[in-house]
Amino acid sequence: MRRVIRRIATKFDRVYFCYEAGPTGYGLYRLIRSLGHECIVVAPSSIPRKPGDRVKTNRQWSVDDKARIIAETLEPNAIISEVARRYGLRPQQVFAWRREARKQAASVRQDSPAFVPAVVAAAEPVASRSPKQRKRQAPRDAGLIELEIDGIAMRVGRGADTKTVAAVIRVKATS
Repeated sequence: MRRVIRRIATKFDRVYFCYEAGPTGYGLYRLIRSLGHECIVVAPSSIPRKPGDRVKTNRQWSVDDKARIIAETLEPNAIISEVARRYGLRPQQVFAWRREARKQAASVRQDSPAFVPAVVAAAEPVASRSPKQRKRQAPRDAGLIELEIDGIAMRVGRGADTKTVAAVIRVKATS
């Protein structure tokens, strides 16, 4: 940078530098001043622009584009800020899209009933009863429902609270 400043200064008697404040901070300002030149740093909002010379920041992304970008961020070892930078986005925007996608997926899961195959097993044969046995006893597993979700079995017996059973199934299905 020193070389560029000196090259410009040799072509003119007096040199004034002016630049828009940005990521360079005031390091450049201090360098120019240390070399004996005038320098002004201007805030971007203070620079006059023609009505048609605005930077368009409200780009509309299609649902497919958003899905593709979100999918990229879900890859193993993906760094969201790098993915965002690649598409000219801020990481906050990508995080917002991911949050929105999670909410939509959760609402779809809650709104639509999930059907699973039911397996009905034949009752095991009961040993013949002796004539002395007069009392009828229900088999131990009569009225028992067994659910298996992700390898975890849950047995629901007669008289179980339906709200509790539904809550357990909902929690297990979403985890």
